[in-house]
Amino acid sequence: MARKICFFTTCFAPHKQMRVFYAEKYLLKDVEIFLFTPKEYNKYELSRTTIIEGSKNKFKFLNQLRKLCVKEKFDILFNLGTPQESFAMVFATIFTKTKFIINIVSNPWSTPLVQKNFKKKLISFIQNLFLPITFIFAKQIVIGAEDICFKTKKKLFLVKSKIKHMHLIMDEKVFSKKEKLVMRKKLNLPLKKDILLFVGRNEYLKGIDILYSLIEGNPSKLFVLIGVNETKIKDSTNAIFLDSMGVKKLAEYYNAADLFVFPSRLEGYGLVSRESMLCETPTLHSDIESLRTIKVALKAKPNVKDFQEQIDLFFSMSKKQRENLGKKSRESIIKENSFDALKNKKRKLFLDD
Repeated sequence: MARKICFFTTCFAPHKQMRVFYAEKYLLKDVEIFLFTPKEYNKYELSRTTIIEGSKNKFKFLNQLRKLCVKEKFDILFNLGTPQESFAMVFATIFTKTKFIINIVSNPWSTPLVQKNFKKKLISFIQNLFLPITFIFAKQIVIGAEDICFKTKKKLFLVKSKIKHMHLIMDEKVFSKKEKLVMRKKLNLPLKKDILLFVGRNEYLKGIDILYSLIEGNPSKLFVLIGVNETKIKDSTNAIFLDSMGVKKLAEYYNAADLFVFPSRLEGYGLVSRESMLCETPTLHSDIESLRTIKVALKAKPNVKDFQEQIDLFFSMSKKQRENLGKKSRESIIKENSFDALKNKKRKLFLDD
């Protein structure tokens, strides 16, 4: 049985910390928990976890991770970021007693196909050539999206016994229903306008070009974009651009919106869609791998025409129909992502030999 478990990530983020926060709850009290992360003005909200900060330089960080595994003799090393962190885990654990579990909440296999930039496409392709090697050394591979898990088992059938599907635990208390008008007043948003929300990066893979076209094609609606810090339509009168924010403030914006819109071309889990649905805000996202497995959400092919049709369909619904869609959305996500639904599976993942 594992007694010392180390989570690590090469890039700290609040949603990654939440996974360690829940591990503090489902892991037995005599299990020591560590978090190793680069020092970047991080704000920690963990009680029983030993936090160790490393260098922001990736090569130094990798060497520090190796030394830490040798010194602390961890039973399990678990990554919180991309599957490419598995290369670091092989280096950090080789010739030590530490075993590692690869965590995948992205879609590495489709990345080279969807990438527009040739250099990024080539890098993704090369990474995918070597990624299966790390699977051979891993204790287990845990994948968030059911269809990506199935594809991975099919591609890497020789290690399919190590591969399993497991959802992420999500905070159903922070992401919960709040009064829409109250949130709009608090956030200084118009009370009677149709509001559509987007949360994500300003890049092609997130469908930002599709979103810009939707903004221009719907002048009577207000679009709120969070995390998009560089815009091509700064002078738009129907769009607000906000920096990334903490989860509590983010939940307020989910609740203030009528519809969450996410025209992404590539996703590994659909975290923001699930957050919105927990707030009972209906979601419209792309009909692509991982996202298409999310029940109840509205779906469209990642192009302007199909998204516009679904937006028009949504706003043609009655208030009662929208409310029912929101309630069903929350119920479906709680069924898959609640702490109670997953705590025993998570505990078994880490503590079973």
